[in-house]
Amino acid sequence: MNQSNSAELDNPLNEIFLDIPNVTEPHRALNNAADAVRIARNFECSQVTPSRKFDPDLKVHALELQEKIRSASGQAIDQVLAQNGYGKGVSCRFRVHSSHRVSIKSTVDSGKSFTAIIHMILTREGALAAQGLIRSKVQQMYPNASVTKNWNQPLPPWAIRNVNTRVIGLGAPFDSIKVKRGATLNDLHAASKTAVEKSQGVATTFKPEVLLSDTHLIVNGVPFAISKNKSGGKEYSCVRVNTSKLQEALVKR
Repeated sequence: MNQSNSAELDNPLNEIFLDIPNVTEPHRALNNAADAVRIARNFECSQVTPSRKFDPDLKVHALELQEKIRSASGQAIDQVLAQNGYGKGVSCRFRVHSSHRVSIKSTVDSGKSFTAIIHMILTREGALAAQGLIRSKVQQMYPNASVTKNWNQPLPPWAIRNVNTRVIGLGAPFDSIKVKRGATLNDLHAASKTAVEKSQGVATTFKPEVLLSDTHLIVNGVPFAISKNKSGGKEYSCVRVNTSKLQEALVKR
């Protein structure tokens, strides 16, 4: 997730787990993003010393430290083996597998900023707001945290549990949202926007007959060609659909 200024051998989610808010509150729908900001602030469990701005060189330092630890560990293993009569180098009777990874420890504020994004998405204003606006408001709440820009990364299990419990307490229209494993912030934002638009009569629900083959996606008998795209050295299938033509197909029975 986000990164702070201290590099050490640690689970980067340790501190994030400590910052999960009481998901049973509030038991009402939030009216706007400003309301979400106020609610998110009320969830703060304790005051923490503001962290320094993230140092981009920390990743380089972490890799250097990781290599030093790996080298020192290898020397220590050779010494222990030799002292116990197992030889060393090619003459050693054992093969020892050891690995060390140095990552940058997340700050308390990083976990809170991630949770605040989720809370803001689950508001009427946040659901309809652009991603950049949501990030900007959360950055104002936690100026010392690095607010995530990657909304395509799968949500951690604790966040999924948080969302599924929270939406029940928020009531309509958010109680129709169900987040499954592998869902992302983008998925949550899209689901929240759809729920709000549906409650406003903007979104329309269809129950079409959909068929999928190797070459076509067929909606109520209307075919849409499947094409091949290449990205990052990988090939994947996709369907490019004109919105008006898709709507025509959806209403056709």
